[in-house]
Amino acid sequence: MTQAPKNLSLAHIHDVYNSGVSKREPSQAKPNYKTTQRFARDAGHPGIAPTRPLPPGTRRG
Repeated sequence: MTQAPKNLSLAHIHDVYNSGVSKREPSQAKPNYKTTQRFARDAGHPGIAPTRPLPPGTRRG
């Protein structure tokens, strides 16, 4: 008899390509998310994109 195919997870694929299968269960793997203020908007930013610079031949010196 043939075995039913197993569900592949990203962890299992990494384990196979690392040439060692670990004893991980998909239900035990919980993502560890945390929030940061790395991309917080500057309070002094007006929210308007800067204007485009003049083309090289039309600049005033």
